[in-house]
Amino acid sequence: MPDIDTDYDISPRNLPVLLNLVNSLDKAQAEAHAVYDNATDEGFAIPPDVHATLVQTLCRIQTALDQALTI
Repeated sequence: MPDIDTDYDISPRNLPVLLNLVNSLDKAQAEAHAVYDNATDEGFAIPPDVHATLVQTLCRIQTALDQALTI
């Protein structure tokens, strides 16, 4: 299980959620690197609409985290 390195208190309800999110993002990053490696090896880019969908999802994740930061 990942660790969250912080000097701040984390609510008991959010701690397991944040640990899961860190784990999920670590996995997503590894998968993104695999997509890049495959695209490079094959010389075959991912479709632009797939790229756009993934980037939009990342932006929605960032928005939710930014909102949680400013409570």
